[in-house]
Amino acid sequence: MLPLLVVVPSLYDQPMSKVTRALLATLLGAIVGAVAGAFALLGPVLIEPSFMLIWGWVMFFVGPAVGATVWVVATRSFNAGLAKGSVAPWVVTGLSLLPVIGVWLSVGEELTGVATRRWTEDVRLADGSEVIVERYTRTEYSGIRELDASVKFTAELGYLPEWRGPFKPLVLYRDETSGEWVIVATTSTCELLQQRGPPRYWFASDRPVTRYFEFRSRHARWTQTPLYAASIGQRANLLTQFDELDTSHITVAARERLQRDVGPDYKSVMERPQGGCMLTTGTRAFWEAEDRVLAALDRENATAEQRAQVEELLVATPVGESLYRRLTAAGLAQFAP
Repeated sequence: MLPLLVVVPSLYDQPMSKVTRALLATLLGAIVGAVAGAFALLGPVLIEPSFMLIWGWVMFFVGPAVGATVWVVATRSFNAGLAKGSVAPWVVTGLSLLPVIGVWLSVGEELTGVATRRWTEDVRLADGSEVIVERYTRTEYSGIRELDASVKFTAELGYLPEWRGPFKPLVLYRDETSGEWVIVATTSTCELLQQRGPPRYWFASDRPVTRYFEFRSRHARWTQTPLYAASIGQRANLLTQFDELDTSHITVAARERLQRDVGPDYKSVMERPQGGCMLTTGTRAFWEAEDRVLAALDRENATAEQRAQVEELLVATPVGESLYRRLTAAGLAQFAP
C-alpha cells in the first residue's frame, strides 16, 4: 500500500483540470467517508457485541450521518490539497484503509459467516492408549454446515495419510480383523446427505438409512467404504462440538466435558441413528439399483478384492449418476444393475 501512496500521486504530478481534480477529490473523500461511516455503524459492536442491544436502531442513523459528513469535509479538503500538488489526500485515504484491513484479518471470517479452527487433540483408543492428532475445521459460523475438515496424525501414527473431507469426524479406531485404521464421520446437514445420497447400513437385513460415512486407510490413502459392522457401537473419541472452542489443545477430559450433552448418535456409532432427511425423487431408484449390484456380488461369487472394489465405487457414486456406466468403466460390468 505504501508504494501506491508514492507512485499514484506522481501520475498526477502534472497540472489537472478542475473537473478531474473535483472527481478525484470526490472519489477519495467517498472512500474515507465510507470507512468512517462503517466504523460509526459497526465499531461499538465490534468492540463489544452486547452494545448491539444498547446501540440498536440508532446506529443505522449515526453511521450514514457520520459517513456523509466526513465525505463532504474530506472532499473539500482533498480538492484544495490536490490543487497544491499535495500527497496528503492520498496518504490520508491510504491510512484510512489500514483499520479496515486490521478488522478483516481479526474478524473477517465472522463477517463472511465462515469460521476456521485449528487445534491439537488427545484421542483415547479402544485399548486405553492415547494419541495426539492435529485437527482443522472450516464451517459456517453458525456451525450448521461443515465446509471442510482434516485430521493429521503424529508420533506413532505419523505414517497414516492426512484425512480430509466436508464432514465431522467422530471416531478413530483400528479394525482388529483387517488391521486397517478407520475414521467414521457424520454430518449435520441434509444437503450433503442428499448430494452424495443418504448412506445405508448394508449389513442389516433391512439396510436402514444412516448418517455415518466410513473411511479406511488403504494403500496409503483414505478410502470411503460402506459402514462396516465393526464400526457399530464404537464410542466417539473425536471432538465434534467446537463452536465455542477457546483453546489450542483438547484433552480427553475436556472433550468429554464439551460433549456431555450431545445426542446419542454423536456419542457412538449407531445402527439406526435418530433423525433423518427428506429423500429426493432419485434416491429410491438409486437404492434399488444399489440393491441389484449387491445381489449380483453374491450371485456371481465375487472375490474379496472385487467386492471391495464394487463397495468403494458404490459409496463414491452420487445419486443421479449411472452405476452401470461406472461399473462398466471399472471393468466390473458383471455386477452392473
